[in-house]
Amino acid sequence: MESIVRTEQHGPAAVVTIDLAEAHNALDRHAMAELAEAVRSAARSPQVRAVILTGAGGRAFCAGFRLGTMDEEAERDPEGTVMAAVAGMIRAVLEAPVPVIAAVEGAAAGVGASLAVAADLVVAGESAYLLLPFGKVGLVPDGGIVQTLAESLGRHRAMDLMLRQRRLPAGEAAQAGLVSEVVPDGSAVATAVTWAEALAQTPRQALVETKAAVNRRTVDLVEETLAAESRVQAELLRTQEHRARVAAFLGRGR
Repeated sequence: MESIVRTEQHGPAAVVTIDLAEAHNALDRHAMAELAEAVRSAARSPQVRAVILTGAGGRAFCAGFRLGTMDEEAERDPEGTVMAAVAGMIRAVLEAPVPVIAAVEGAAAGVGASLAVAADLVVAGESAYLLLPFGKVGLVPDGGIVQTLAESLGRHRAMDLMLRQRRLPAGEAAQAGLVSEVVPDGSAVATAVTWAEALAQTPRQALVETKAAVNRRTVDLVEETLAAESRVQAELLRTQEHRARVAAFLGRGR
């Protein structure tokens, strides 16, 4: 199977790129497993002070799960394949010992938004945005974002984005404290690399312990969240309404 995730070293930064621009960097379960392993591998290196996540092409950080493949796998074993891959990817980001920076250009949608919000720091291009369109295909938000987004934005802002399924532009996300910095389009990765270079001035163990301390106080319920969404999503993936909505979406895309 051809790899769609590539890792490049830029000084103290390991840049992990989802390299499927023609599909807006949308992921299937194999790609999510590959991404999780790339993050874990990069974070283990003693030279790395930050892992940077980004998507190729500049149009999308990650457009979410590849619709169609989800339903095929859900039919066989939804909790053992699809949702396990989602949870594994998010755990890799949260459990990486060093900071993970999401360098977001274009759309971070669906589980792509979950991936970005799971990161420790977010830098976004001016045209970037987050979108949680799970409800449009009869699903619930997954990738732990129910907790991570509510922890970052507060209950009502998180509820607004999940229920109304509206775009959260980079500027608005920065004002809400979700994005650390908005930069000109095309410069998110370069900015993230400069952040990693600055982080390299701090001893690695201090970075490790700082991230762990913050996460102990903010994402302590993420395992409970991942387990709950796995059960619910598995049921919703089998519904006729979900399948009809996916079919309609894919039909419009032809």
